[in-house]
Amino acid sequence: MSDMRTKRTRGFTLTEFVLVNTILALLLALLFPVFVRAQGARSRSAQNNLEVCQSRLKKIGLAMLQYAQDYDEKFPLLTLPNRKMSWRGALVPYTRDARLFRCPSNPLHNRNASGDSASRVYYIHPQQGYLTPGKKEEIKISYGANPNLMGTGNKSLPLAAVRDLSRLIAVGESMSGQAELLFSLPVSQFRAGKVLFAGHSGRMNCLFADGHVQALKPTATLDLWFNTPPAPARRKAYQLRLQATQQHYR
Repeated sequence: MSDMRTKRTRGFTLTEFVLVNTILALLLALLFPVFVRAQGARSRSAQNNLEVCQSRLKKIGLAMLQYAQDYDEKFPLLTLPNRKMSWRGALVPYTRDARLFRCPSNPLHNRNASGDSASRVYYIHPQQGYLTPGKKEEIKISYGANPNLMGTGNKSLPLAAVRDLSRLIAVGESMSGQAELLFSLPVSQFRAGKVLFAGHSGRMNCLFADGHVQALKPTATLDLWFNTPPAPARRKAYQLRLQATQQHYR
């Protein structure tokens, strides 16, 4: 009869177990501060980008109000066909810097805005501020206007017609590059994050008609796009699109 031998699996000894745990604890102690610093750096970068975006929008708001003073107390039109530019190009002589129309957090901020393409460039006199041959400035994707405030033709609202300047959004953050924020696009476009940009921890910076800027969740802006209460169906259409945007950025 052959010998029957049973193989035994050798386990960890107490000493080995303590040694492995000690090594893991040391590794965690070394790596944890690195992770914390990296997270802190990302948070500081995001906060800095938020503040840069807000600062630029405030300057755009000041330019918008200066424009209104020069043009019979009216906001700029969405597009100025005779001058082949959008409201953004119309404000460049006041901002004196087209780079203000770029949010550093927007992933498309290096692409030319479709309403102000590379073939429609703007020239700013460095001292006098008017459009003239000189330094080429291209408008990039980041901001779109509220079509309920800045219209086409002669439909742009005058200051006096706005019921509450502090409660009406003039400009919001955009991913489309169009002159206006196209709330007429399908909900699926908003759900895919292709219309509005709310990349500041789920918030979007909004420039109001009085010139102040506030970061808000998309759904919190619902009643801030209208100068007068809209029809229920129209309000519902905006609500669905803002909800879809918020779902994309949560």
